[in-house]
Amino acid sequence: MAIIKSDMVRARIEPAIKERAEAVLEKLGMSTADAIRLLLTQIALRQAFPLELTLPPDERLPEEK
Repeated sequence: MAIIKSDMVRARIEPAIKERAEAVLEKLGMSTADAIRLLLTQIALRQAFPLELTLPPDERLPEEK
C-alpha cells in the first residue's frame, strides 16, 4: 500500500462562520478538510478560482468616465 504525502493547511476564521459552514458541510456529508481539499483541487485543475467573485451592488466602485 502506497503512503500518500500530505501538507498541513492552516487558516484563521471567525468561529461563527466556521460553525455555520461546518453545519452545512455535515448535512452534505463532508468535513471541513474535504471542502478545502475540493476547493484547492478545483483551483489546480482549472488554473483559476472556481467561483465568480463580485462585490455586492452597494459596495461597488463608481464607474469611471
